[in-house]
Amino acid sequence: MSKRIAYTDAEHRAIAAAYVRLAVAQYEGRKVNKAALVRGIRAIFPHRTRGAIEAKFMNLSAAAVAGNLLEALPGGYVKGYKPAPNGAKSLGDFLRVAIHNDKAAHAIAAGFGAEAVEGYEVIEHGADSVEAVTL
Repeated sequence: MSKRIAYTDAEHRAIAAAYVRLAVAQYEGRKVNKAALVRGIRAIFPHRTRGAIEAKFMNLSAAAVAGNLLEALPGGYVKGYKPAPNGAKSLGDFLRVAIHNDKAAHAIAAGFGAEAVEGYEVIEHGADSVEAVTL
């Protein structure tokens, strides 16, 4: 049996950012090749298996549901990554940061709710743009 290696903050940030891209695509009704996305993550972090990355996505789904971070999506999480029963709710902070850092996620922040990005205020600038600023 191989020794488990703890995830680094860089890995958590990258995987949370990929998860947010999936959420945005789902919200916009676009199809995404999830297998290709996972392969892309594995290219950056080759020591992580496909199953480990998908499990992390399920943990992010649990964090999203627990924190009501993606309430604009059916069920509050990315389709295909059912929330893990004992998902790491601590990933919520990484997910909040990823939502804040993703411009498209800000564009649909009204659907996600201002609560999706704790510590930030959503300010609308006309019908076509939304911006978040640090409080």
